[in-house]
Amino acid sequence: MAGPRVRAAREEFVEEVFARIATHPCTRQTVRIFGRIDAHTRAKGITIPTADLSIGASALEVGFSVLTANVRHYRMIPDLKVRLW
Repeated sequence: MAGPRVRAAREEFVEEVFARIATHPCTRQTVRIFGRIDAHTRAKGITIPTADLSIGASALEVGFSVLTANVRHYRMIPDLKVRLW
């Protein structure tokens, strides 16, 4: 288990990330987009991991692209703009 110094450093890092990067809450619309895409892709026999689909649904909701080094799953999400990092 991490000691107090490590925990404090991790908390400081997380707060710095939140201060620098815009965050978007998971809304009902996010969940609707997630469900629609999940149903559509599963009907085709495609399963997108929950974390990737959640990120993709959030990006679609706010009109963002996804910048990633792992484009494989994100490219399966219809209408999502994916940029290779």
